[in-house]
Amino acid sequence: MSRSRRHPLGFTLIELLVVIAIIAILIGLLLPAVQKVREAAARTTCQNNLKQLGLAAMNYESAYGGLPYGYYGPYPDVGYDESNFSLNYMTGIGPLVVVLPFMEQNALYAQFPQILFTESGLPNSQGWLPDYTDTTNAPGAWNAAQNTVKMYLCPSDPIRATDTSVGGTPAYYAAGTELMTMWYWPNQDYPLGKTNYTGVMGCAGDRAVTNSSRYGPGANDRKYSGIFNNRKRTRLTAITDGTSNTLMFGEGIGGTLNGAQQYTWRWVSMYAVPTRRGIATDLNNAGWNQFASRHTGIVQFCMGDGSVHGVRPGATATNNPASNDWWTLQRMAGMADGEVYNITDLSN
Repeated sequence: MSRSRRHPLGFTLIELLVVIAIIAILIGLLLPAVQKVREAAARTTCQNNLKQLGLAAMNYESAYGGLPYGYYGPYPDVGYDESNFSLNYMTGIGPLVVVLPFMEQNALYAQFPQILFTESGLPNSQGWLPDYTDTTNAPGAWNAAQNTVKMYLCPSDPIRATDTSVGGTPAYYAAGTELMTMWYWPNQDYPLGKTNYTGVMGCAGDRAVTNSSRYGPGANDRKYSGIFNNRKRTRLTAITDGTSNTLMFGEGIGGTLNGAQQYTWRWVSMYAVPTRRGIATDLNNAGWNQFASRHTGIVQFCMGDGSVHGVRPGATATNNPASNDWWTLQRMAGMADGEVYNITDLSN
């Protein structure tokens, strides 16, 4: 009679370690590919968000005879050092609010009292306009501003916290300067909805200096004023450099300092941003008034014709004279400077 030996079922320790090692190698090979696919999808979503925003602005222009204001700030648009300067008209509303009906957000837009969009003629007995934080004179706006608008968010930027400070509306310029005043709440946690997008003001807006020495001798920064400025309703026909050559909307991450989020952009009050500081390259120290992106290697912009293109980070103005890339950025941000450049001059 013969006997047969039965081996126990299962893996030996060596076999198990080999299998684990193979799985680890496969994960190591697949993970970068998965991350690349995920970022490509996020980048495409961001591109579509900007395109929808650009189309909404153009539909607004068709309906109202001009593009949205860069922000509802002082009226008349004069410097704070001029005799007729007044903050009575400043309601703190940015361009992303007024295009809501053209982004299929009619119900949200309806929550904002029309007094916040007053263009001329003070309608109330106090002789001033409320801002969106005034729950008595502008009821509903504060609560509406706490909503999240998905198309105003870039999926590559995961920061959703209602953190540190709220980037707000610029109050005013002094006459012939490049200095912008930002209003915000320091060290407060207000649940206002975030955005990664806003309009392009140009180099430093309509009130910038005409003879600057900051970026080179005799630089005329006002020449490169852009589509969106304080209470400025730009017609597409006024973009004489060509809509396909002019930056209209761009993306940003708010302000960071040493890797920590210092400011965040809020869609209700985020005004148009100037390009004079260039495009952020160090995401750990990005300026609150600077375009930036968490995409790899590009910052996306919507042009005046609704097309979306990626621009490589850089074009900073740290040197005097500024780099050629910085000047190209200003020429593309300006809408009627007569110095026409194609987006390929700044793209990858």
